[in-house]
Amino acid sequence: MTGFDPVKTALDVTLKIKQLIDAVQPKETVALSRRARELPTLVLQTGLTPALTFYLSKVEKEEVYKLVLEALEAKVDESKLKELAEKVREEVGGEGKGYTALLSISAYTLKQLANIYGIEKCKNMGTIVELVECLHEIRGDRHKEVVLEKQFINFMLEVKKLFDAFFKEK
Repeated sequence: MTGFDPVKTALDVTLKIKQLIDAVQPKETVALSRRARELPTLVLQTGLTPALTFYLSKVEKEEVYKLVLEALEAKVDESKLKELAEKVREEVGGEGKGYTALLSISAYTLKQLANIYGIEKCKNMGTIVELVECLHEIRGDRHKEVVLEKQFINFMLEVKKLFDAFFKEK
């Protein structure tokens, strides 16, 4: 039962994030490639849910999570983008940043996987609380968690390569 293409999804996500980055024009984007490099390893070491709860603990501004998720779902309101541009610029550059953007990417991917694997609580993840509810449901079914983890890692390995190409240190 698979309809998820990690390579195509990673290409799609990268292009949408690139559009968002081009719109807000940050000075640097190194945090994106750093977090994209770290996340697959963290998932392998700790598991999908613990890795994402770690990234959750690093979220500073939920509105940035929502905006990045909306950008991935092609629902960005231009006025909201202008309003939050500075917060997005802060999120994607510099030391200790990038967690929120990668968490949004993770939520977007889990939402797609949820549609394939029938995980109801993961169909709406516009807020941090909804993401936590999704992770709770995933954690409750160890078989589904293992399957999702494998798909997620394959996806993140592709994102890592693409983000290294687009958002590397200058």
